Amino acid sequence: MKALFVLPQQQSYAAKSLFQDALQQAGWRPHEYETVPPEGYDAGSAGSRRFGVVIAFGDGAARACVGGDWKGGWAADRRGYVWEGEAGCKVLTTLDPNDCVQHGQTIAGIFMPPKDPSGINAMLLVADLERGKREAKHADYRRIHRNIEVATEASSAATQRAVCRIKSNPSALVACDIECSDPQSLLCIGFAISPTEAYVFAGEAIPAALEIVADPSVRKIFQNGQFDAYFLKTRCGVEVASWTDDCMIAWHALWPEIAGKGKSKSKRTKKSLAFLASLYTESPEWWKDYETDEAGMYELNGRDCCITYEIMENLRQELEQQGVMAIYRHEMSMMPVLVAIQERGLAVDDAARQQAIDTLQARSASIEASIRAAAEPLLRERSAAITKPHLFFGKKRCSCCKGGKVKAAHCWSCAGLDMAPRKRDKVSLGPCVPCGGVGSFPTFDFNPASTQQQVELFYNVLGLPKRYNDGSISCDEKAFKSLLAEVA
Repeated sequence: MKALFVLPQQQSYAAKSLFQDALQQAGWRPHEYETVPPEGYDAGSAGSRRFGVVIAFGDGAARACVGGDWKGGWAADRRGYVWEGEAGCKVLTTLDPNDCVQHGQTIAGIFMPPKDPSGINAMLLVADLERGKREAKHADYRRIHRNIEVATEASSAATQRAVCRIKSNPSALVACDIECSDPQSLLCIGFAISPTEAYVFAGEAIPAALEIVADPSVRKIFQNGQFDAYFLKTRCGVEVASWTDDCMIAWHALWPEIAGKGKSKSKRTKKSLAFLASLYTESPEWWKDYETDEAGMYELNGRDCCITYEIMENLRQELEQQGVMAIYRHEMSMMPVLVAIQERGLAVDDAARQQAIDTLQARSASIEASIRAAAEPLLRERSAAITKPHLFFGKKRCSCCKGGKVKAAHCWSCAGLDMAPRKRDKVSLGPCVPCGGVGSFPTFDFNPASTQQQVELFYNVLGLPKRYNDGSISCDEKAFKSLLAEVA
């Protein structure tokens, strides 16, 4: 069946080229799809023509295809999932090719830095197009059936059956997840023995689940298991045994540049269950509705376990293919140690810590002094090029006479008086001693950490090519890396 691409018309040359490469990598041929802009999309027409899938590129296209409550920025977080669109259309949301450009561009004489310098978004776009290719084979919206059973009583048949199924599982491998009702209380524990079968223990049945958690014969998979293991150890007094796999750790071993911590607080890493599910499962569901009731939370818990199991099956194959299984196993061996450190804390040599702080501060002061020594002569010499001189040049009032003209010329404070004398006192006063009767001094201040002063120095005084980030002139690390790359 054909696919319908809902693609914004305004695409840069680089984005168009990237999009064509992505289509080729995903195996799409021109006769297999049609393209319309978001403003030209008609759900009724698309539904009647029975497209195999509608692929929405970016927030504007997603809003047109999925619904008006789609918010800006959601495409980055909700890409790779299939939604039930209007008129029976099946909609796959993905990224706008403009957001996947890996190299900077000069537009109208202004250099625009790349939106995806690492190439991560471009990789995700290809992955989504590959899924779109699979979805185009059938027009119906297929939900995955997951059998989730809930046990709430200590000795009920449901609890006994769940324990038996988990412990008699031939692979002796389960995916585990917990849900909390508050920071101190456990709501339920779930175990999946396959991508489609899970058992959730809640209420009086939780002790039976804790026995499984502590059972070394049952190997366990987690997603961000450090949280679960720490919670179970500190709130329930149970240590997780045979914690053999963790999806988040496996993903980090495979793609540390995506899963690792960002250098800045604004960098959002990609390692959540929702993100991994979009790559390694065909599951349409990804979000958690925390406004639901307890029964709904049990269902969510079981579903998360099933998705975790399926993700790990695929990650394990990729770990072997990429030859990083040894790295993954090393990282996993450190997880119990990290949980123990998190529980009891880490001893810190305070004297050594303070010494390190002092060393860094001294180094910082030395570097700042070097920067000032190099920059200040240039700023003074080329002051005519500065567009905002008030950032550097100003006046400082005398601390004694406070810059007052009369007091600066006849300073009674310097004469040792508590207040200005009256004329009839006929007291002779000299000029203010600290300022010599001037009252105020011209000042020059350069702060290497000031972004506004950096802009003046680099772009106006030195005349370097300007760099922009999200439409605003920028002096951040990314801007200067792109500048160095251009120079090189």
